[in-house]
Amino acid sequence: MLETRVLVVGGSTVGLATAALLAHHGLRPLVIERRAGLSAHPRAMGTAMRTMEVLRELGAVEDLGSNPRTGKITVHTLADPESAAAPKALPATTSTSPWTALTPTRPAPSAQDRIDAALHKAATRLGTEFRFGTELKSLAQDESGVTVTVDGPAGGYQIRAEHVVGADGVRSQVREQLGVRTTGPGPIGTENTSVLFRADLTELSQGNDFLLCEVRNPEAPGMLISMDAVDRWVFHTGVATSAGRTPEELVRSALGATDLPIEVLSTMSWQVNGRLAETFRVGRVFLAGDSAHAVPPLGATGMNSGVADAYNLAWKLAFVHSGRASEKLLDSYEQERLPAARLNLAQALLRMDNAHLHWDSSEQAARERAEIGLLAPFVMSLADRYSSSAVIDPEPELPSTQDALAVLDGAPGSRVPHEWVSGQDLSTVDIAGTDLALLTGVDGQAWQRPAAAQGLRVHALPNSVDWLADRGAVLIRPDSFIAWRAEDLGADPAGVLRAALDRVLTPSGAGVPGGARP
Repeated sequence: MLETRVLVVGGSTVGLATAALLAHHGLRPLVIERRAGLSAHPRAMGTAMRTMEVLRELGAVEDLGSNPRTGKITVHTLADPESAAAPKALPATTSTSPWTALTPTRPAPSAQDRIDAALHKAATRLGTEFRFGTELKSLAQDESGVTVTVDGPAGGYQIRAEHVVGADGVRSQVREQLGVRTTGPGPIGTENTSVLFRADLTELSQGNDFLLCEVRNPEAPGMLISMDAVDRWVFHTGVATSAGRTPEELVRSALGATDLPIEVLSTMSWQVNGRLAETFRVGRVFLAGDSAHAVPPLGATGMNSGVADAYNLAWKLAFVHSGRASEKLLDSYEQERLPAARLNLAQALLRMDNAHLHWDSSEQAARERAEIGLLAPFVMSLADRYSSSAVIDPEPELPSTQDALAVLDGAPGSRVPHEWVSGQDLSTVDIAGTDLALLTGVDGQAWQRPAAAQGLRVHALPNSVDWLADRGAVLIRPDSFIAWRAEDLGADPAGVLRAALDRVLTPSGAGVPGGARP
């Protein structure tokens, strides 16, 4: 029987991210994937800030390539004369929260197949083992581990793992084996066709360097998406190939060009889904990505929320396996990610019904979003506010639904606000790395000794900020979330810090003493 500490089932984006992050934390997993290799057909394009931060931490950003295209245009067909002057819409934001104020990363619209390749390269470099062409057949667990029966290229065999992560998609076999039910609307609308093709659209686009092109031709309505800013495109349409139209015919109808050379690379059928698993953990088995939650695509929160699952779970598994934390730390995975996924699904359904508000940055649109409870896109990227046993005194309510900068308020349970700590090389988002770290205010030098006694790296902000007192400190987790905040040193900083660590990593511990809590 093959043995591994962590088995990841599923080798698409979320499984790859989980594997790469586990290996990044020193816990080399085994990944099984039923397909013969990585998917060559990109199923998503939008890369959110948090996903870019994960790729940055893994040293994988440069492997994504570059796609400088932005925005969405709306046309009848791309060949129509008015297409060149079609106005470009951008996802709604606010003037107070540009990308650079929120994250140390850069925007990088990236095709999912390139993200997968970058994550696979990182995971392999860090020691992950992959077994493609291997399908899960059954799963059984006991007090000490999980036995998984698989069918591979050489036949059937068993794998014994201490923990299993199911990242095997919306039709998850792991979820089915566990008997976990889902809630939500389920399949939405009709079957869609996605066509990946190669063509030079330079003349047709007439200098309009869009990322997305909404086509309203009744013969083939859908969305044309640039995959590489050169000649690789995906066309999504609600017209199924089963209706008798070939992929080439669908693409040509969208382009409005009958004689343009087109090379169809692949096609796939898919359907919009809205599902949420009732639990994300059963014993030693965890669900992540589409196995746990599936959402409509507008807003690009599906793949990105799955990567957030991986970011949340990987460090906790690594800490437990290394003895740094108790098994109870793993309870916080569902405590944190299930509410985040529930919000994500509700927002995705609301956004689908109010798509025009996603692309409108006007004050009127902001008021309309606020009235119906629709988060602005940048806010949605940073909306996770954790309330769990791994956060002390959490503040789960969002300070704003429209201003992303206001959301990053330094509260326990939120992602630490981005500030450069050392030039433009080290951000507050970076300082924890694969460990916990203490970030102090500009006058927080006195935290150095108690932090060093606990083996914590300490960084000080170079300037005063409105979200952390000058003599205060925040404890930052490896996923860049704030676990604890102190407004001042207090009478016993060493004792309070020691108790905070104990409460975060061993939830059954004594916790922060009464009267000494920040």
